[in-house]
Amino acid sequence: MQNDPGFDAGMGGNLLQRQPINWSKLKKAELVAELKRRDAAAAESPVAGHHHLDIWQTLIDAIPAPIFYKDTNHIYRGCNRAFEDYIGIPRENIWGASVYDVAPKELADVYREADDKLFAERGTQVYQAQVKYADGSRHDVMFHKAVYEIPDGSLGGMVGVILDITERVQAETALSESRLMFVKLVKTCPIRCSFTTATAVSSRSMSRPASVWAMSAANCWP
Repeated sequence: MQNDPGFDAGMGGNLLQRQPINWSKLKKAELVAELKRRDAAAAESPVAGHHHLDIWQTLIDAIPAPIFYKDTNHIYRGCNRAFEDYIGIPRENIWGASVYDVAPKELADVYREADDKLFAERGTQVYQAQVKYADGSRHDVMFHKAVYEIPDGSLGGMVGVILDITERVQAETALSESRLMFVKLVKTCPIRCSFTTATAVSSRSMSRPASVWAMSAANCWP
């Protein structure tokens, strides 16, 4: 039972005080709280600290979203298996590294600026950026980050979660390009057409399609 990843071994690992964890409902605040408990356990007892680290690593490795955490010097102090797989770098090469060691400079500059702002303002942070994926391609992502404090109340570092939105961005881009292509076609078309809009059907010039929802070719005439 001591290594059961389905239980939280807080409070020194007392079996009577363990609570079941619903992995699918873990929230960022809970991850931050777990970091605080990890630091407290490590400070109290080397043995308890190591045990708690094992539980913590098992916990984040079970989460499919890439997770990482850094200290106040912007150095990676841990990550989960999903983060390793996402950027294509093993954790032994991530721990102790900075963003400039694991990402191209133009991306690392964005991350560093965001981290500086988060450390200065505390609290949480959400922003869109890109990440170099394991295969070398660039993926669009949303970063969700939050700072955490160590037992004495001072700033301990930050934890971050990555949400991949590449497919959503690609779909939005394709839709935008399709709209632009349709507007261009309409503006250059010499015919008149019947348009179905959100509220009515009307006959209007092809040069005025600002709110066109659909067009039936059968309703067009020269």
